[in-house]
Amino acid sequence: MVDYLDIDAAVDAEIAAARAEGQRQQQTQHHAQRAYYNRATRRLHIETTAGIQRSFDVNLLQGVAGGSESAIANIEIMGNGMALHWPELDADLLVHSLMQGVYGTEKWMNSLVK
Repeated sequence: MVDYLDIDAAVDAEIAAARAEGQRQQQTQHHAQRAYYNRATRRLHIETTAGIQRSFDVNLLQGVAGGSESAIANIEIMGNGMALHWPELDADLLVHSLMQGVYGTEKWMNSLVK
């Protein structure tokens, strides 16, 4: 017979662990509070909740490179600032990864060096 109290306790523990991990990430990782595309320079600009400002050549960004000006400019900040989403391009990039110099998958990054 299934002990539903044990299952409930296990689920509660998993939820608590997930919340704790979310709080840890909120405190230790970069989160965007603003992101915009500058058409004149073809650069993505990100301002983080910690006040850090960085810009990136959009030609380096997987899923964004090659997009139309209007599609690139249509940026959504998702997941409490953890990710950027381009709905017209069906592209998503993690802010923390961008700030670390990671612009896509390993395969994409390797293609940039060639």
